[in-house]
Amino acid sequence: MPHRLLIALLGVAALPAEILAPTPDAVVEVGPVRIIARVEGKGELRVNDKTVAAESPAAGVLTAEVKLPAGTHEIALFAAGKEEKRKIQVGGKVNFRAHPPAAGCDACHAVKDGEWAFQRASLTGVCFTCHQRDSFAAKHTHVPGVLADCQMCHSPHGSTAVAHLKMEKAQACKLCHN
Repeated sequence: MPHRLLIALLGVAALPAEILAPTPDAVVEVGPVRIIARVEGKGELRVNDKTVAAESPAAGVLTAEVKLPAGTHEIALFAAGKEEKRKIQVGGKVNFRAHPPAAGCDACHAVKDGEWAFQRASLTGVCFTCHQRDSFAAKHTHVPGVLADCQMCHSPHGSTAVAHLKMEKAQACKLCHN
């Protein structure tokens, strides 16, 4: 297996339960906040120790939209015998940007054979439905086919980082280059 493919696979390995959005310590706008989580089996989402109504568009996925007042809030996910918690701030100088900004889950995902999957065989194919293929090489110093998976470096559900990067650009480049 090529070295960079192994790194890509390890970099996006699924955890049994994980809150995907919003990111820890995010500052979000007052109003509806979309929570996205990946679970194994059943899971429960709580905000400030209160269970929130969550939808499961497919096995292994929980989503909820909650209207939160200004202040600090704790989001918790209970699944697979584990618990993940994170604090977010509602109101103030917003630093969390949802991705995609104005689309629902079905902009990128679909249920295939009972599983939540990407709409297309390649994640880059999904990304290029909105992002411009022509400007890709200028920003990434690569042609699109070189990168196996956008989410190796970018957080596909949103983040507080520039370009939704999971790490500094130099560190991202070192995933494949020495």
